[in-house]
Amino acid sequence: MMITEVAHPQDANNVRYIEIYNPSCRDLTIDEDITVGRIPLGSVGAVETVNLRGVQVPSDGFIIICFHQIIFQNTYNGSMCDKASGVIGPSSVGTDTYVIYSEADDRVIDIYGSRQTTDTRDDQDITNGRAVRKTSTDSPSSLFRSSEWFVFGTQDVEMISDMDPREWVTPQEVPGSGSDIVLIITELVHPFMTTDTNSPKPIFIELYCPNRDDWNTKIGNLHLILYSGGSTYPDRLDLSGKSINSRGFLTICNLQAYNEPLWKSECAYYDKFPSGVNGGDTVTIAKVDKSGNILSFVDTYGVRGNDGTGGTDDFTNGRAVRIRGYDTPNANGVFVRSQWRVYRYNNHKVVNCNPGVWIDEGVPLFSLDCTFLLTELADPQDSPNGRFVEIYTKECGGQHVPPGWEIATWRPYQVVPVTTSIAGRYIPEDGIFVVCVSAAFTWIYGFQCDVISGSNSAADVAGGVVTVAVRKQGISKDVYGSSNVYDGADPNSNFLSGRAVRLKDSDAMPTMVWNPDEWIVMPGRGSMTARTGDCDPGDWVVEDEPTEPLQLIITELCDNEGKYVELHSPNYRSRKITEDIFLVRSSMDDVSLKGYMLDHKGFIVLCGSSAWSAQCNYVLPYGSMTETNGNAYVALRGLYGPPDVYVSQSSSSFVFTGGRAVRSTTNFNPDPWFSFSDSWAVISAGSGCSASTCDPGYWAQVVECDTSPTAPNSAPTGPKGKGKGKGQNSRKRRLRTRSSV
Repeated sequence: MMITEVAHPQDANNVRYIEIYNPSCRDLTIDEDITVGRIPLGSVGAVETVNLRGVQVPSDGFIIICFHQIIFQNTYNGSMCDKASGVIGPSSVGTDTYVIYSEADDRVIDIYGSRQTTDTRDDQDITNGRAVRKTSTDSPSSLFRSSEWFVFGTQDVEMISDMDPREWVTPQEVPGSGSDIVLIITELVHPFMTTDTNSPKPIFIELYCPNRDDWNTKIGNLHLILYSGGSTYPDRLDLSGKSINSRGFLTICNLQAYNEPLWKSECAYYDKFPSGVNGGDTVTIAKVDKSGNILSFVDTYGVRGNDGTGGTDDFTNGRAVRIRGYDTPNANGVFVRSQWRVYRYNNHKVVNCNPGVWIDEGVPLFSLDCTFLLTELADPQDSPNGRFVEIYTKECGGQHVPPGWEIATWRPYQVVPVTTSIAGRYIPEDGIFVVCVSAAFTWIYGFQCDVISGSNSAADVAGGVVTVAVRKQGISKDVYGSSNVYDGADPNSNFLSGRAVRLKDSDAMPTMVWNPDEWIVMPGRGSMTARTGDCDPGDWVVEDEPTEPLQLIITELCDNEGKYVELHSPNYRSRKITEDIFLVRSSMDDVSLKGYMLDHKGFIVLCGSSAWSAQCNYVLPYGSMTETNGNAYVALRGLYGPPDVYVSQSSSSFVFTGGRAVRSTTNFNPDPWFSFSDSWAVISAGSGCSASTCDPGYWAQVVECDTSPTAPNSAPTGPKGKGKGKGQNSRKRRLRTRSSV
């Protein structure tokens, strides 16, 4: 058994893991007392252990120990964790030592890290990173040898996207990486500070990869080198194994830059290197051999060996930005001053700098005629980190957001909105732009959002009643929700624990007055609740108008302590009813269903009390249509085809007083004369039926009154229709036309 990887990614502490490789025991069950333990810094022995007896080694030979199996599987694209334990998790730290120990013969099989209580453990620190064993290591060892490991820690940040559980590859061996990757320097920042002038400056160096095929890959044998002043003894940062992000950037930041709220999502934190940068220094990218010897220079800012302080290259209290269009390194990495714009001596502050975005003020980057539409707002039930605001522009994909644009969010009774600026940010080529709350968005949805705004920001749309707008220079251009913040409650816009999705196509125009008919709103009530798996940021559905008549049938009537009427459409999901359809019952007013919303399984549940409020789509006042007494005439009228009817008055055998009536899951056709009455199961109170056996929002075949709740079954598959629904989330940036149910 060999430890091949220990992972502590920066963006989540509950997805850490230990990877163990055991090729000799594939498909076998461990029948010995083999223990994995964690030894904190300064501790004599393990403070936490996990026994592997009974674990079956998968066919790939890997054993993964994680903190939480379900979270691990969801985070790492379905990759399985073999044993859950607190040995690796939120309580573990980067300097911990991990040991595999045989209880039978009292021996250490393999170890990562030192067991010396006086050791500082600097060479094993994986804080915000990971350790990967070199594949040239062919046997375990009871002694830790740092030469056998690649260690990425505080100075070499690794994210969830950098991890590779159940796959043993050292960074240099990752496909697509190596000396063929070309990087250029696009921005160096040494900003002017108006306060705390004696404090360290937020400094970053922005690198860019011109070749799109190398985006989202790891770098090979390249070093970033700093020549301070005229020094010939440079400082270095090894770039091998570090990741180019999904937009082609790698931004090297010091701690102060990393802590800037608007920069944090773009920063890779390597404090010791950029903190030493001054405006007159020279920075270069060099190709090196395995021993670190310089083979050639790739790209340079400044002149190596010369002190640029006070010269035309000096960006002290400012920044240097490469002119867009010069995206090919010069021969031998030679610096050409005419390819750069230099802003120095109090010219540029923090707010003027844009890590991860190549903005050159001398070149038009945007059209002034951009229009932006709000297309999706998400407050998923299972994760506040999954909240986001999605907008779309038809004209400006592949450009940058013009100056003055922002997202603004008002919460109830809040006169002044919370705002998040999106000015200067790059818009993906498909025109879909996502503002999210947390870096955890990446591992929830599988790609990076365009702006991370943080908690309590404009993107932190905690459902309920919020008004959200896309604004330019403080003027709202497109709005979701009521313009009156004193409304306090507007059920039409409430997407608590759910989401709101715009229905109009890409020709829709922004509107300053919200129109509920343009939106599907899925509030957090029963089956209308949306989870992160139901949301699809970066993927706006363009809805067509319905192409066939809506079918709607009665599927369940309930008359116990939680009264309700359940309706189902066999051919549509997540669709607003635009037809004049009425629910009718003898001796009571008709209930118009126009404007009501089918949930994502095609149901509408109308309740007469709060007993089923968690499953109800709509709760109606007492004495309304849903107050059935089990002996009534109930019908749907106004359908394109024949009406659907349930007539309990026709025979005492159809009276469900104190119980319920459930339609057969094989009967999808409207029944205007109650001709197929034998396709209904009728359960009366005398049979012992109680509310616990009812299942609003689910349609399950019932033959008798069970004593246990009906399992949550999704709706049966009816006749195939052409209804349009939101569909499953592809998690890819593209503008799709529709998704069939």
